[in-house]
Amino acid sequence: MQPADVGVANITDAGLVNYSRLTYPNPTFDLSRHYSPKSVKSLFRYCRYYFRNHEYIHNIILKLAEYPITDLIFENLDNIDIRNNYQEILNHYLKIKQFLVDIGLDYFVYGNCLVSVNMEFKRFLKCPTCKTSIPFRKIKTIFQDYSFKGKCSVCGADQVKFSIEDSYLQGPEFFKFIRWNPESVEIDYDELTGNSRYFYSINEQTKKAINAGKIEVLERVPKIFLESLKDNKKIELDSKNLYHFKRPTLAEDDRGFGPPILQPLLKTLWYMQMLRRGNEAIVAEHLIPNRAVSPAAAASNLDPFTSMNLGEWASQMQENINKWKRDPNYIGIFPIPIQYQSLGGDAKLLMLTPELKFLEEGIINNFGVPTEFIKGGSTWTSSSVSLRIVENHFLGYRELLEDFLNYFALPKLQHFLKLPKVRVRFKRFKMSDDASEKEILMNLLLNGKISQAKFQTEMGWNVEEERALQRNEIKEQIDIQTEQAVAQVEAQGKSSIINARYQAQAQFAFVEASARVREQVFVKELMQELQDVEGIQDPSDLLQKWSIELSLSAPEQQKIFLEQVAAKYPRAFGFLQYRLQLLATSQSYAPPTGGQQ
Repeated sequence: MQPADVGVANITDAGLVNYSRLTYPNPTFDLSRHYSPKSVKSLFRYCRYYFRNHEYIHNIILKLAEYPITDLIFENLDNIDIRNNYQEILNHYLKIKQFLVDIGLDYFVYGNCLVSVNMEFKRFLKCPTCKTSIPFRKIKTIFQDYSFKGKCSVCGADQVKFSIEDSYLQGPEFFKFIRWNPESVEIDYDELTGNSRYFYSINEQTKKAINAGKIEVLERVPKIFLESLKDNKKIELDSKNLYHFKRPTLAEDDRGFGPPILQPLLKTLWYMQMLRRGNEAIVAEHLIPNRAVSPAAAASNLDPFTSMNLGEWASQMQENINKWKRDPNYIGIFPIPIQYQSLGGDAKLLMLTPELKFLEEGIINNFGVPTEFIKGGSTWTSSSVSLRIVENHFLGYRELLEDFLNYFALPKLQHFLKLPKVRVRFKRFKMSDDASEKEILMNLLLNGKISQAKFQTEMGWNVEEERALQRNEIKEQIDIQTEQAVAQVEAQGKSSIINARYQAQAQFAFVEASARVREQVFVKELMQELQDVEGIQDPSDLLQKWSIELSLSAPEQQKIFLEQVAAKYPRAFGFLQYRLQLLATSQSYAPPTGGQQ
């Protein structure tokens, strides 16, 4: 016999399972289902709201977008000028790293990011009468029916309808990346071919500005936007000038958009918001206690409720409390005991903080990153499993960004700016404290298996800057060595000069001592012979003076002087010759230095 509650089940739109006899609630139904988004566009709005207003969601997505972005490395590019030119364009004009972070925000919030390339243009209005193109700012027109009408400043034709001509500007400062809002884009996906067509709807702000005829907007809005508003049609984006970042999705009906990473969290976030509202109500109701005082029951023969005027007691209590508030040191006197009671003030015990913390960890796990990635921790190092999980999580995303750079962004840049072809890649994704990898790179460098440029690149250093620093260091070392060599030579020269001076003094002292020894024997005879010489006191001093003068004179003068001395002072002539011979021989003889005898 079958149970009485067995019947055919039928799941209705009301969220209940109806049986033939009894009604049971649908196990997949909860309150948050009432607020689930009904379309992908409403889902995008939910995701945008939570990113802007939920601190955990905002922090996690910002880290997911920023963390995998590292420096760009040019592959097989040795030309420094080309590399510097690309670096200036990418870093200065395009702010490529910041733009890649913006792509990550769209990708992790919406699950999609749509990027196009545009060159700025200068708008001209062409007169249909004289065929002259006039700059947009040089002519006064009226914007009516999404066309420009006015008087031609060249031929004078009035009330003519000008045609629009846009001249695209050249230069890296006019090259722009455009991110389209996924909420304004419709995708027509063909499940048979896998191709998609993209249709953009102009946002209301731009529509109002165009319809209001704002010159700043009309001067830079593309012509196709005006045609779209005029015909009330959507703008089909050129698929060749569009790169679609899309998160992986199931083989379902709506495969044009990638699913946002926040989609599985909507119920959890709704539940968390309910808990926060509960905490808010608890804080408002139970945070500040309600304090009360009352007379305490005393002995059986003194019942305060029957033996005294409670109204007068309440007035006295209020007066004592007021005095205590005015003077904290006031001591009140009460005729009977009192008792104090506190109602409420138990908000901390009622708070739902543990449940909220549990939900926060669940939110972090939904993004596929460890808790340390958001909150940090002592285990967050290169050797931990947490880093490897994050690294593997970002590998596919980094490959997607490199594909965007090498097959979309750089080819567009090369086409518009006539630049040579290059390829880029991100610097390896690793942590700065990865000691094992650094040791391996150092061993490979020492064994000659990798170049210094490769080693410096993998270590995160700029090769050109390091080479410039090395050249400067080598130049400084050469300058220092040169200064040291010059100083050493100068020191040796000064030492040689001093040595030669003292050597000459020693030679002179040797000659003088040898001559005076011989002359002292015949000092009386020499005094008699040289007595007619004015001012003579010591013959040796006179002979010394003559020998020095002769050594510094020309040979002809020496000969004449010696002949005169020989004729007049024959004895002194012999001693003078002896002195000259000693001076001549002392040039090749180095006597020992020392004090004069």
